Amino acid sequence: MDDYTDFWVATVRKNFPKRRSIYAQGATQTRDTGLIFSAMARIAAKYNAGVRITNEGSDYALNFSITRWVASASHFYGAYFAFEPAGTVDAHGVVARIYNVTASGASQLHTYWGNVFDTPAQKANWTRELPKFQPHEAVIDIAVLYSKPAAAFGADFYPVARELRDYFDYDIVDDAMAQAGALSAIGSSSGLPATARRRGL
Repeated sequence: MDDYTDFWVATVRKNFPKRRSIYAQGATQTRDTGLIFSAMARIAAKYNAGVRITNEGSDYALNFSITRWVASASHFYGAYFAFEPAGTVDAHGVVARIYNVTASGASQLHTYWGNVFDTPAQKANWTRELPKFQPHEAVIDIAVLYSKPAAAFGADFYPVARELRDYFDYDIVDDAMAQAGALSAIGSSSGLPATARRRGL
């Protein structure tokens, strides 16, 4: 999957060298999908491209748990990134998604007509909250390690990730990111290269 992604992103960049390029990837990190979100971000950054993860819903804690690895890796490697819903989003979900994309420092909030304009409550929440989608500097003091061996053996990371978010904001780092120096970017943005700075709320 990583090799195919590298080929695809490289081909797009070769043919459209000056265009902003972002590729979409769905699903979540489980043993049967074979996804490694940090590899997606690393490959995108290699070609000055971005990643749009397409798995959000209406629950903020769940959205955080399945998108923050993409955000953390993208910040570290220097890719831009975006979030997209996987299906229906209710009025509360409109607010949750705007908060998640802002707090994560994403560059794009992708949505669908029905997730904004199906009901008056959705439209009202969208109109009121969207102006808050602005970049903010934040210092993330904590990183949670999501090890590839744990994923390979089928460990269910997401319930733990959701529960931890009730207590603190954090980055998600895997083995490859840690070996590449991602932990040095945790705790302070002072003096760090721009690609290693965390942005959020």
